[in-house]
Amino acid sequence: MTLVCPQCGRAFEGAAGVRPVCPGCAHSWDPTSDYAPTLVSQDERKAVPFLVVTYAGGKREELPLISTISVGRSPEANVAINDLRLSRKHFQVEKRGESWYLKDLGSSTGTLVGGKRVAEARLSPLDTITAGETTFQYMVRMVDTTDTSRKVKVSVVEAPAAAPTAPVVPRIALSKDRVVLGRGAECDVVLSSPVVSRAHAAITKEPGGPVVEDLGSANGVFVNGRLVKRHALAKGDRLRIGPYVLSFDGAELAQEDQQGRITLEAVQIGKRVGALDILKDVSVVIRPNEFVGLLGPSGAGKSTFMDTLNGFRPATSGQVLVNGEDLYSIFKSFKTNIGYVPQEDIIHRELTVWDALYYTAKLRLPEDTSEDEVRRIIEEVITILDLGERKDTRIGSLSGGQRKRVSVGVELITKPPLLFLDEPTSGLDPGTEEKIMTLFRNLAKGGRTVVLTTHVMENVELLDLIVVLVKGRLAYYGPPKETLAYFDIPKITKIYEKLESRKPEEWAERYQASKLYKTYVLERQAASRAAGATQPIPPEQRRPMPHAQFYFLLMRYLRTLLGDRKNLLFLILPGPLIGFLMTLPFDAANELQHRNILLFMTVTAVFCGTFNSFREIVKERAIYKRERMVNLQIVPYILSKLVLLSAFFVVEVFLLLCVVEVFEGFDVKGNFLLHYFALLLTAIAAAGLGLIISALVNSQEKAIGLLIIVIIPQIVFSGGLSTEGLTGFSAFLSWFMVGHWGFYAVKEIAGPCDAALLGYLMMNLIYTAVYAGIAAAILKMQDVK
Repeated sequence: MTLVCPQCGRAFEGAAGVRPVCPGCAHSWDPTSDYAPTLVSQDERKAVPFLVVTYAGGKREELPLISTISVGRSPEANVAINDLRLSRKHFQVEKRGESWYLKDLGSSTGTLVGGKRVAEARLSPLDTITAGETTFQYMVRMVDTTDTSRKVKVSVVEAPAAAPTAPVVPRIALSKDRVVLGRGAECDVVLSSPVVSRAHAAITKEPGGPVVEDLGSANGVFVNGRLVKRHALAKGDRLRIGPYVLSFDGAELAQEDQQGRITLEAVQIGKRVGALDILKDVSVVIRPNEFVGLLGPSGAGKSTFMDTLNGFRPATSGQVLVNGEDLYSIFKSFKTNIGYVPQEDIIHRELTVWDALYYTAKLRLPEDTSEDEVRRIIEEVITILDLGERKDTRIGSLSGGQRKRVSVGVELITKPPLLFLDEPTSGLDPGTEEKIMTLFRNLAKGGRTVVLTTHVMENVELLDLIVVLVKGRLAYYGPPKETLAYFDIPKITKIYEKLESRKPEEWAERYQASKLYKTYVLERQAASRAAGATQPIPPEQRRPMPHAQFYFLLMRYLRTLLGDRKNLLFLILPGPLIGFLMTLPFDAANELQHRNILLFMTVTAVFCGTFNSFREIVKERAIYKRERMVNLQIVPYILSKLVLLSAFFVVEVFLLLCVVEVFEGFDVKGNFLLHYFALLLTAIAAAGLGLIISALVNSQEKAIGLLIIVIIPQIVFSGGLSTEGLTGFSAFLSWFMVGHWGFYAVKEIAGPCDAALLGYLMMNLIYTAVYAGIAAAILKMQDVK
């Protein structure tokens, strides 16, 4: 009998009682299903076109094409989709004659048909359309117009629980001599992600085979997990560009956009510190777009487990897999896909909401991201976080819940598919906590996997799954609604009391023997194994553009200082104020007291330098650590601090000298500029010393104590307390004191002013570089290994 394929509409001869397979598209179907075609005459058959939509969360829907439809983020679109990567009006599908055409409506991220960005295209059966994180497949079904029971059915089908939804993987033919991949519309293959550069990489044909080359991208090209500048492709190679993985089969690339399709798997995770097991034999599998909470009493290992999952504190045993790849091996290439919000705020309170997001975007996004693209991304983040009315508000003036939203917004700038949050609702009132949890739930629905630690139980019903840890052991992993029966408790808030009734080992053994363990761990692991896994080569570090980072760090630091006027006064006033107090007991006409004035001016310069800088790193430690995890370079960071502080010293030292000269009648003997330059270099070198203090400690209280210890030797070993100078070991120690070289410089200016002056000035220039280097080295040693 004659059959018609329900996917491509091709008619062919089939045998009764045999499961049909279309010779055109290889589609096979159940002859007894709702869509099974029967033998019909040509006049009785009608082609019905429709789109199969696969959303980021795995949900599918069939949309019949009856008339022109528009797709976008706007509620005014015929098909409105909550996808931040879609434009408000992204594309439309319209009928022209007997064919259907797709037309891009000037979208910012582009519309791909068959993996290639198009402005307009005629659709053929089985064409795959990609827009944002949503895919569409154009289909044609032949139906019998005489049978009213066989009308086109529009259905919404949830992805099956047994396995994650597999994305449609278009093929990329390397038919041209040179194929350019990147974010820009002019590229041959458009990879729509903010962490992909406009022209990211190129694949060229060479006699020995295709070669991939990095075109100076911000985040690098990785082949089999290794950062490469130029690499000859071999069959089986896997390229990673931002959230995209491209598999080379020897002739073509199979492109898989992993954004929003990440499966995270912990396999027998252990974390041992000394003789203590913080985590032991913890295994979970987290599917794409799930909202998972890590629960447990204090000391259960929640934060440690989360940091093993995100790679920031690797496990000492076991494996963490992302889509079958070892996370720790590919961490450098994969980290742009990870968002992390620590318990402390990772935002500068002195900035406005817009400024905080803007500088984050400029530091994390590729250097070639245009201002319009940055503005659009920020507006999208502000919209989803419902901060539109607060975008110009200083962050320090926001409520706790609003500040937490901004911290989350900082991470959403790069649209990571994995989002980790450490105690995000800590300290919030119940009403605000519920709103924040609902926000996270919506983020998961919008195409992200969200994992958080929490000790609050009131809103756990918003979670898809919960992990319950007790003393580092896995006591439960499954839906929140099943915890009451599993733990035999009347309400979930009683779970912590119940955990005290058994030893941690007993809870772990009980869970591993349960049906829940089989369903949510073993069966999910089996599905992941069936999908296959790779063992990539450990990557090398990719260094971002230092000059751009320095500029935007400098601008952000300036905005931060200007946003706190009280602190701004403390940066400028101590110098002239100490200078004024200095004029009260001293008489510049007295030779000994003239020497004392020189000494105290030097000590004032040292104090101003260290005092203005000793908090500048430690006060934003949480922000620094998070940015360092992404792509922050240490040298631009240190230089941004030192350069801007030096600009303030230019004013402060000038005011110091003016005050001393006016109120004390101090005679600079016509060498005002030399005194000024000597004291300025002393203050700048001392600022480097202050940055060392700030890099060493983890709290401002400790920094204050260390500041006092550092300042006193600058006075003692300056050489100004005794007219006979320093000898022996004291003289040796004085070589390491910026106060010593500053004092001898100003004393030389007041004296014969010979060639030794240049040496004294050069020593403080050298120590500026040395101290800045030591501060950078300290920060480097603190990097997460």
